[in-house]
Amino acid sequence: MEHKKKILLFNLAVDEDDPILAFSVTLIARLAREAELVHVITVRAGRFRLPSNVTVCSVGRESDRGRIASIFSFYGHLLHAIKKERFDICFAHMNPLFVALAGPVCFIQRIRIVLWYAHRHQGIIARIAHFFSWRVLTTNRGGYSLFSDKVVATGHMIDTDFFKPVIGLKKSASPLFVSVGRVAPIKDLMTFIRAAGILRDNGHQFRCVCVGPVLPHDEVYYSALQAEVARLSLSEYFSFAGSVMRENLPFEYGRATAHVNLCPYGALDKAVLEAMACGVPSFFANDEFVSVAGRFSSGLFFKYGDPRDLARLLEKFLLSLAQDNLVRNELRAMVVRRHSLNSFAHTFMELIT
Repeated sequence: MEHKKKILLFNLAVDEDDPILAFSVTLIARLAREAELVHVITVRAGRFRLPSNVTVCSVGRESDRGRIASIFSFYGHLLHAIKKERFDICFAHMNPLFVALAGPVCFIQRIRIVLWYAHRHQGIIARIAHFFSWRVLTTNRGGYSLFSDKVVATGHMIDTDFFKPVIGLKKSASPLFVSVGRVAPIKDLMTFIRAAGILRDNGHQFRCVCVGPVLPHDEVYYSALQAEVARLSLSEYFSFAGSVMRENLPFEYGRATAHVNLCPYGALDKAVLEAMACGVPSFFANDEFVSVAGRFSSGLFFKYGDPRDLARLLEKFLLSLAQDNLVRNELRAMVVRRHSLNSFAHTFMELIT
């Protein structure tokens, strides 16, 4: 009988109510199905429900514990955990800081570290984490900027059992283009607004909605976006819905005519894959998605930062009223096959066996 693994897991949050990081709960639960036990050390914890073979310890940032006190708390949890259990692997999800802190301890204990990281920024902490990691997993070749034999592209971890077409959900009465994700400069929402202005000037009826939170450091950018909507007199066409609970995201995707993502080349923005998993076509500016969209990519890929090119594709889409279920089913199938949580879990367990 195959020996099930004991996994030490680091992440940023274990909180089903977090609009950005709630997925971590699903990831932990999925890995727990394959493991003997999963011991989680997280930056902060909130509400969650997890299997009985999962233990969650927080360093206390949910209670506003300071940075230095949190580091001491981290080492306390880590040393207690490795004293109690002999872990087969340490898996860190988007948390290079904990890898950098734990690296020497794990090296002494001969615990291999697998870091999952998909981010354009590679500062000193990420480089230290890279040094201590046995493998670094990422979404795609553009998702990690350090070149090394350690790096393995695994695709994203989309929960396709959750992100799926909602049966019986009615589409919006008028064409609706939705962009899902936090409101931040990297999302290039100014291009979306200007493309909407071009569509309006060409006589089309539609609505555009941005769904996602505005973090405090992005308030100035958000104000600039609102000013551009006002300048172009688009208030009847373009709006911001704010943050929504993760459990409502399939409905936000599902009611849309199409999804729009404006991020540049780099790591694969999971919103594109979530939309496609829900059976909704997604327009994208990152050419790394071309292989995901396959034969449909020419109608979905637009030039980054070019509102005229985006407006051209959206207009073509509106005029064709592209509602082909074959397209929607095929896009979902490609996400399930290459970017699902189940496919990642299978790859991860094979890697550490």
